[in-house]
Amino acid sequence: MSLEKERRRYLRVNPSMSNPIMSTIHWNGQELNDIPVRDISLGGVALNLSTDNVEPSVGSHFSDMNFFLPNHGVIIASGIVRRVETDTSSNEVCCALEFTRVPTSSDRLLYQYINARQRELSWFETGH
Repeated sequence: MSLEKERRRYLRVNPSMSNPIMSTIHWNGQELNDIPVRDISLGGVALNLSTDNVEPSVGSHFSDMNFFLPNHGVIIASGIVRRVETDTSSNEVCCALEFTRVPTSSDRLLYQYINARQRELSWFETGH
């Protein structure tokens, strides 16, 4: 199946620029704070990471991640790196992770955030 025809299993949403999702992750014994989230779904997340701090490879595990969902609370998750794209001009890497563990309470908060954000995006798209 070609990538163009492949359908995502989960709906992804981009956080609001005025109300971003920030995260704290633990990587190789260091805590990295205020990591911006590019997009998020029930199945995973894409993060912008500075290559000064982290250079993950596909298959790397992040076992302790906290995501601060605006107006919804904090979710805790673990994940595995599925894709890495380096942007040499900004010294950043986009790291796409698949969630491997999300507690039920965090899963509910994430679901509520994604639904609220999707409604917000639909409202703007229809011009209301």
